[in-house]
Amino acid sequence: MDTDYTYASLADDLLGLLDHLGATEPVDAMGASMGCGTVLHAAVRAPDRFSRLVLLIPPTAWSTRQAYARANRASADTIEREGMDAWLAARRKQPRPTVVADVPAFPPTPAERVLPSLLRGLALSDLPPLSAIATLRRPVLILAWADDPGHPLSTAETLAHSLPHADLCVARTRADIRTWGDRIAEYLARRRPGSRPGHQQHIA
Repeated sequence: MDTDYTYASLADDLLGLLDHLGATEPVDAMGASMGCGTVLHAAVRAPDRFSRLVLLIPPTAWSTRQAYARANRASADTIEREGMDAWLAARRKQPRPTVVADVPAFPPTPAERVLPSLLRGLALSDLPPLSAIATLRRPVLILAWADDPGHPLSTAETLAHSLPHADLCVARTRADIRTWGDRIAEYLARRRPGSRPGHQQHIA
């Protein structure tokens, strides 16, 4: 079902996974794009289950979301009508963010029969309201890049402004992106607020 792939439904899955794993203390969580939306929805819904968040390339949201949703619905129709290869051929003609322009493009991992539902689920999704995000008093590291309409800087900047304890890092070159692994490792190596020495949980 399309609704299985909304951010809210994926947040249900994430919280269910924490229950399955028996996570009794707040965890650190990290997600990119769709994963970013998932983590934010889960953290807003159950803030006491999370300690720190790492949000990579936050997706288009709020006022910029409608055009993206229309494009996703059109993509789902194209895949069902003409097949994934036709859709991928059209995507290859679209400009890519400068920071990843020289990186080989890989096809999406979902099976062709699943991809239309996933795209329509994304079209139904949005990040939580800013009023809810502003109540999330957890340390947050936001890593964004420039020149990507699907992951615009406006989303990352709005999150950084709205979240009470957020740090924003913007990559404009490939060299900038290569620092992200070290930045994340250093960020998650810090002792979590309220944690016992030597006791940390992470989920990505």
